[in-house]
Amino acid sequence: EGEVQYFHLTPRVQQLAMRGSITTVATLVTAFMVLQLNTLRLSSRVSELEQTQEHISAALAIVEDVPVANPDEVRALAERLRGRQDELLRLVETLSVSLTAENAQLWQELQLAGVNKDLFERLRNALPAGGPVDPPSFAAQVSQSLPDDLLSNAAIKDVLRSLPARLPLDDADVSSKYGLRRHPVVGGLDTHHGLDLVSRTGDDTVRAVRGGRVRVAANTPGYGKMVILSHPSGVETLYAHLAHISVREGQRVAEGVMLGIVGNTGVSTGKHLHYEVRVDGSSLNPDWVIRATRHVQ
Repeated sequence: EGEVQYFHLTPRVQQLAMRGSITTVATLVTAFMVLQLNTLRLSSRVSELEQTQEHISAALAIVEDVPVANPDEVRALAERLRGRQDELLRLVETLSVSLTAENAQLWQELQLAGVNKDLFERLRNALPAGGPVDPPSFAAQVSQSLPDDLLSNAAIKDVLRSLPARLPLDDADVSSKYGLRRHPVVGGLDTHHGLDLVSRTGDDTVRAVRGGRVRVAANTPGYGKMVILSHPSGVETLYAHLAHISVREGQRVAEGVMLGIVGNTGVSTGKHLHYEVRVDGSSLNPDWVIRATRHVQ
């Protein structure tokens, strides 16, 4: 009833109370700012999710070519797409196994023909190539091993396509094979670097096995009248013991063009054609070269 009571606070208590008030206000302000920031982030994320959902719905509608009406249809479509993806992965796995097996077979054929890894790299690097740079497609990224298998397979087949895939005589018997033999003239063990061919039909026309440029068209002591063709891939083919040469040095010829007539010039025991396939001075087995190229022709 009219009494007034006073509470006396010491300076120390007043100081602590002031600090507490400031700390409380600062904490509340900080919490408010954090909440506001989180609210802005959440709002932005919600907006992104809504846009993503619209894009997905539009993409799914394009895939099925029908509008997406409800979530059940979306789930059903997702299941179908997942099934197709599984089928694609199984197909890629099967393709990878097949490519690995095919690459091994092609390598075996190349090695039998005399193409080792050094010659293979020289042939591959000699092939003309170019074009714009494009990133790999989704299909090339599905499997980690598949791109390497595909690149190896493509490189091997490119090299095989660069090799001659036919004989220079349309129909011929092989009278002497590639490899070790007893020399028919001088005797003793000899390495035969090509094939000796005799026409079955009497057609002695010697034809270019691939297009190229005539590097040599001359009469030599051992090979007699001889033609050497240089091909764009770095491969050379040699045609020897000719009775007549129909081309000149420096001339460019297409595949199948007449180079000369089978003869008996040079060191020879009878009319036949000596045919060689060379890469950087190393001879390849023409029989195995033709056999290997049949995989890609």
